[in-house]
Amino acid sequence: MPFQFQHLPGMFRDDFLTHFTWPIHSVTGERLNWLTLPVVDKLWNPKRANKGGFIQEVTGWKPAILQPYVYLPALSSALRDY
Repeated sequence: MPFQFQHLPGMFRDDFLTHFTWPIHSVTGERLNWLTLPVVDKLWNPKRANKGGFIQEVTGWKPAILQPYVYLPALSSALRDY
């Protein structure tokens, strides 16, 4: 994703915009703001068992759109507070 943290500095990494143009709103024609896009809820219950849904179901925490990783102590803290 564009603006994603580079976990391996100095190594070239392709991102979404390397291969595609910036997404635009179909009605207004404006460029989309990545941080305002919704993140799909992942569930873990008798009806749905999405990959990653267990963490959201147990802690109530859901990652931001450009967040590929979670800091484990922060997730543990969320679980204690939930």
